[in-house]
Amino acid sequence: MNYRISGLGIEFMDYDYGKVNFDTALKIEKELGEGWRIPNSDECFAMLSAKEFKSGNFHDSFYWISDPVSTDNSRMRSIFRPDRLFVATRSKNDLYFVRFVRDI
Repeated sequence: MNYRISGLGIEFMDYDYGKVNFDTALKIEKELGEGWRIPNSDECFAMLSAKEFKSGNFHDSFYWISDPVSTDNSRMRSIFRPDRLFVATRSKNDLYFVRFVRDI
């Protein structure tokens, strides 16, 4: 079951693809097709804040987002979700969770 955030016009998967580096996340994104993509920061904040969905199984850990930091894409941004959300800059070789979204 996927969850919808109508204000942003997206839906997100109800499961993670485990801890992967950013290039692997991009490969998974391509394999999924059907419009699935790594969320941008606004989409990820909305998804991780969506407690009203009682949705699921988010880890208290970092999640990849699609906002690049450097021109060579060697560093990417991620969002951490415990009781608060914040954005951090990480190496794209680090391993973090990824959850995909798509337009509805």
